[in-house]
Amino acid sequence: MRRWRWLPRAVLAVLGVAVLAGLVWVLGPGAAWVLVHFDGVTLTGKDLAGVLDAIRGRALAITTGLVALVAVYYTARNADTALRSRTRPQPPGSGPKASRSSTRTPPGCGFSA
Repeated sequence: MRRWRWLPRAVLAVLGVAVLAGLVWVLGPGAAWVLVHFDGVTLTGKDLAGVLDAIRGRALAITTGLVALVAVYYTARNADTALRSRTRPQPPGSGPKASRSSTRTPPGCGFSA
């Protein structure tokens, strides 16, 4: 089972590249294809330019939302990992070593070491 641990990351990487390629395509010549094949509209002139601009804006808005979703997920996972590592009991001897220098406050002086 250990040898397949890379698979989810590889799938996510392929999906990310596919979304990026789709965005680049829609921002270029793909906007006209979307207009004809999804919306079923054939326009020319100023109307065509305005509609293509709207399609490209929609594609950018969707991609921005997906990137924000990934960022929120990553931030939440990072915070959860930090919290778990902070509350997990440490094994003895793994913490910082106490120094034996003479600058330590002797017990009973009113200060906690």
